This record gives sequence, C-alpha cells and structure tokens, in this order.
Amino acid sequence: MARMSSKQRAETARSITCGETMLEAHWVWYDASMADVIDDLTSNNWDHVFVINHEGAPQGRIHAVDVLKIIARKKVNRDIAWMHGI
Repeated sequence: MARMSSKQRAETARSITCGETMLEAHWVWYDASMADVIDDLTSNNWDHVFVINHEGAPQGRIHAVDVLKIIARKKVNRDIAWMHGI
C-alpha cells in the first residue's frame, strides 16, 4: 500500500466489498433502544447494524450517520435518558 499511488490506493479502497470486510451481519432486535444501538456501534466500531424481528428476518438498517442525525436534531433535551425511550 505504501508504494501505491494515491489513485491506486483509492481504486483499491473502492473495490472492497462488504463480504470481504464482514464475516457475519451485525444486528439488533427490533425493540432495541437508541442507547443499545449506540453502544453496539461504538463498542464494536461498526458503521451500521441490521434491525431484525422476533423471527430473525431483517426489517431495516441503521447507519451510524443516521444516529448522529437523530442526536443532532434532538435540540430540546440532550441528556441520554431520551435514548432509552426510543
């Protein structure tokens, strides 16, 4: 990598697929709180998690950027108590 040009490094980075970086999907239950999601994302250094229902079927995906947007829009009360409620 150190001997590659910046263009070669960029092309290599863009060619990496999820399958090459993830052995298994990262997930949370459908009823997980925001605090649970934030804890999973930060403690495991993940950038997204899939939301699954009680049968294990995927219902959606939460990206770390989505979490940041939710926190940024929560202007009235920035304490962590609200995260446990949603």
